[in-house]
Formats: sequence, structure tokens, C-alpha cells
Amino acid sequence: MPVEQQEQLALTAAIYLFALTREPAYHDYIKKNIRRAREFVVAESAVYDPAQGDALIFYTRMTGANDSVKEIILSNRLKDAMNLPFYNYDIHDDLYRAFMPVRQYHWGSNYPRAAIGCVNFDMIGFLPDTAGSPYLQRSINQLHYFHGVNPLNRVYISNVKSLGADNCAMHIWGDWYSCFTPWAGNPPPGYVTGGPNRDYDGENPLLKNKAQPDQKMYLDFNNGPPENSWTITEPAIYYQATYIKLVSKFVP
Repeated sequence: MPVEQQEQLALTAAIYLFALTREPAYHDYIKKNIRRAREFVVAESAVYDPAQGDALIFYTRMTGANDSVKEIILSNRLKDAMNLPFYNYDIHDDLYRAFMPVRQYHWGSNYPRAAIGCVNFDMIGFLPDTAGSPYLQRSINQLHYFHGVNPLNRVYISNVKSLGADNCAMHIWGDWYSCFTPWAGNPPPGYVTGGPNRDYDGENPLLKNKAQPDQKMYLDFNNGPPENSWTITEPAIYYQATYIKLVSKFVP
């Protein structure tokens, strides 16, 4: 791992160690190295490396946090909110009111989608109610997208027909639930699939010609090579975690 990334992780660790121990050495490290935080270097890390961004938000709410450090964190996040496309968009930029930049419809696109919902929700605590409300709407709209408000009317969660989701995912890729198993069409309930993938390079005839819009580059299948369904319906653990994190924002 590059030294730069090690330093970023060390900063994240220092934040939580300071919260746990209140040792001045950890706080000194935070104050000295705050501008090394990953989201200061790679703006999109708030979406793709959310654990480090969460540590910064946690620090701003910590008793005894340094005011200057808090200002650095908050001003940077507010700047990003004004300039980055996954914050600064109008809900009408997408027909389903859940805009996501085209380049993020890649393998595992449901991961950044859930993270976009999370980071927009984070903004609510930084702004007055009137300014924060658009971020709340963006956040909940991303959650609605998972639950069927999308061009396929697809619920991107496996086997939840018993909850009323008739058009849910019924095929996921995994060693236990692929097309080669007895459970190919009856996966366990509650798994989030990868989502539409504009870069799909498998051989499924319904997808290989890429004649569909990016949001429709999805198929409910779990076929092996050469169709490579895992690039669309594999339920990676970090898809689950980020979706659950988003859901948690709206659970009392």
C-alpha cells in the first residue's frame, strides 16, 4: 500500500483512538495531519472510501474536538457539496429522481448509489433546515431507487416477494446460488445485487450489444462463463453494508 494511503488510514485510526483513550498524542496527530485525509486528496473518496469520511464526520461531533480542525473538515465537505456531481444535482436531472453520474454505472453500481444517499444525508447536520432539505430528498430518492423507482421497476434486493416486492431480484451470483446449484431461482432473502453495469463484457445476448441505456444494463440472471453474471448480480458484502447504512438513516 502506498505511503500516502497508509497515512490516511493512520489519521482515521487516530480519530477513533483519541475518542476511545483521550490520549493527547492521538489528538496531536489529528491536528498535524488533518489535511492528509483522503477526501482532501481524492474528492470522490466520500463515496468510494466512506469509512474514512465517516471518521471525519465523527470527529466534528466529538466532545473536545479542536475548532480549527472541525472547520477544516466542514468547509471541505461543504465545498464538495457545491461542486461534486453526486451532491450538486437537481432531482429532475434523472427521470427517477435519483441522479447518479453516468461513469458510476460500473460493476457494482449499487455501491456508489447507496453511498451517494449516505453522503447527502450527512449534509443535513451541517446546514440549516431550509438548506439541508434538498440533501434529505436526494438521500431518500436514492433509497427509493433500490426499492423499485427505476426504469426496470426492479427491487434490487433478493427474494422479498413475501414483502410485496413482486419484481425483486430472484437470481444472484455466488457459489451457493449460481445457475449450477439447486437454489438458482430461490436465493436467500435480503441481498442487494451489484446493479446495472454499462461496462458489461459477458456474452449474454440480451446485454452484450449494449443497446440499452445505462440504467437498463441489468438482467436477473446468475449464469456462469461466458455470460459472467457476477458483474451484475453478485451480492458483494460492501454493497450490503452501504445499503444497510443508507436504510439506517430512515429507521427510528
